[in-house]
Amino acid sequence: LDVADPGAWLLLAAATRLVAIAATLLARSRSGLSRSAAFGGSVAASLVTGGVGLFALGSGTALRCHVVSHEASGLTLGYSVDALSGWFLLVLAILGVAVAVYSLGYFAHSSPGRTAFVGVAFNVLLGSVEMVFVAGGAIAFLLAWELMTLATAALVATEHEHAQTRR
Repeated sequence: LDVADPGAWLLLAAATRLVAIAATLLARSRSGLSRSAAFGGSVAASLVTGGVGLFALGSGTALRCHVVSHEASGLTLGYSVDALSGWFLLVLAILGVAVAVYSLGYFAHSSPGRTAFVGVAFNVLLGSVEMVFVAGGAIAFLLAWELMTLATAALVATEHEHAQTRR
């Protein structure tokens, strides 16, 4: 892991979220373990992206990288981290850590299935918002934006037994 490369840290944060999602799904029948995996992993990933945000704010230069490039179609997916995206990553990390810590207690009495579902959707939502903030082009931005809207819809749907939510 190159300490000076924010892309490596962003990849670490994404991998942490994926591991948290996998651990949450594997422990879905055990509410406490599932909750700890989902929201603990979210805290860890948010701390990493918050660090990337601080680095971007301190460096003062935009760091760009193309992750995938297809010459024939001209499609390029990449990231760009500058001071503005760094600020948003830092704010999201602070909020994400606070919500994850609160959620550990809030979902203590929920069913194991609901806890796992919310934990997975929460990690997907935060990861996709992070991707929106660092998207290096229109296609990457739109993919991240769509993933964010689907995760938000899934989180809203967890309260489907309430009439107001179904409206």
